[in-house]
Amino acid sequence: MCTGEGLATDETAGKAARRVTDPSPGPAPRTWAGSWLIRIQGDHLVRNSLFTMLAAGSMGGFGFLFWLVCAHLFTSAQIGVATTLISGTILVSYFGQLGFEYTFVRFLPTSRDRNAEINTGLTLVGVASLVLSAAYILVAPTFVPALEFVRRSPLSSLVFVIFTAFTALNMLTDAIFIAYRSAKYNFMVDGLIQGTTKVVAPALMIGLGAFGIFAASTGAAMVGVGFSIWFLIRRFAYRLRLGVSPAVLRQVFGFSGLNYLASLLNMVPVLVVPAIVINGRGPSEAGYYYLAFQMANLLYALPLAISGALFSEGSHDGIDLRHQARRASMFFGILALPAVMLATVGGHWLLQIFGSEYGEHARTALAVFGFGVPVVGLNMLSQTMLRLSRQLGALIFSSAGLVVVVCGLAAAWVHRGLAWVALAWLLGNLVAGVSALVSWVAAGGRVPEPVA
Repeated sequence: MCTGEGLATDETAGKAARRVTDPSPGPAPRTWAGSWLIRIQGDHLVRNSLFTMLAAGSMGGFGFLFWLVCAHLFTSAQIGVATTLISGTILVSYFGQLGFEYTFVRFLPTSRDRNAEINTGLTLVGVASLVLSAAYILVAPTFVPALEFVRRSPLSSLVFVIFTAFTALNMLTDAIFIAYRSAKYNFMVDGLIQGTTKVVAPALMIGLGAFGIFAASTGAAMVGVGFSIWFLIRRFAYRLRLGVSPAVLRQVFGFSGLNYLASLLNMVPVLVVPAIVINGRGPSEAGYYYLAFQMANLLYALPLAISGALFSEGSHDGIDLRHQARRASMFFGILALPAVMLATVGGHWLLQIFGSEYGEHARTALAVFGFGVPVVGLNMLSQTMLRLSRQLGALIFSSAGLVVVVCGLAAAWVHRGLAWVALAWLLGNLVAGVSALVSWVAAGGRVPEPVA
């Protein structure tokens, strides 16, 4: 009689023999590149960061092509008016977020009713953006007479309001994909689909003048929202049903409101410092400062992408927050050095593309902004930790410190030159970042509680 033990022994021996005599080759060894790609595919933090950077990079590239096309199709005066309208749209869109860009990333990963939360956020942000954009187009022409033609035309006013609302909604759908660890859709929608639409659209709107440039730029956001909703429905079982859930509001009101306040505070230096420069040094210097800051913002997309991915990862259950923070910091450190070198060493040559006067007057400011990349990263990553641990009072304090230091020093130093204004930005981010980091460490770096 054969026992179970005997059968097991025979089977084991047979397998061993086959391993010795079987001439078939084993699996091919993985190459370094293949192993790296496999590792990246399973690393949500790195993958989300990389796709967010790709989205930002492709948007910047298509944006450059967009303005290059516009420069050949429209006059400089028309472009000037259009940029004012587009700036108004961006401003209103940020103010219309109501803090939901953070709420979605923080709450959706552990939500029991994602559809209700998404529909509530989309509805509130859409309504707020409609109201704010209507108020803007009614008031702004009083201070900027060049925009009066929009206010006088009911159709142009309606288009401005609608396109601005869709721009805000497009920003919000980006947060949804980040929360779902699927920033690749932001690259597809923002980077490729919107970018292509923006480049093609100006040729169809030459007859509309400045408003045609605006419509081509912001109308692409409407296309982006359409594709984002389509991807959410097809890939994530989303059910679009606009409305406001009282239960969702009760859950997220405090978090959304305080994050909204912090976001508004963080925007104050962006809005105020250009006014300080133009009043203190004149329009030409303000133009040099604006270009240097915009180029620096391309570099600041690195910490923005990594902090967004960290925020998403830390919002999922069972995540070791300290470990993820260390990994995010190390990943950012690897990318920060090339960014600093690009701004400090190659910034002068990049500015020459726009004209020799830009290379002469803005290169030092750009170099200082470049040295600020690690400092901006410290601020963004530290404030992300405060959001994750719900230390929202400390978050407000950190953001207020940014406002006071940047605006105060910029006003005090503007007569010294643009490099000193850039230094004010660097020091403000340093103060805000250290404040946020100390607050988080002092609280024990606690792991956030799961969100139902």
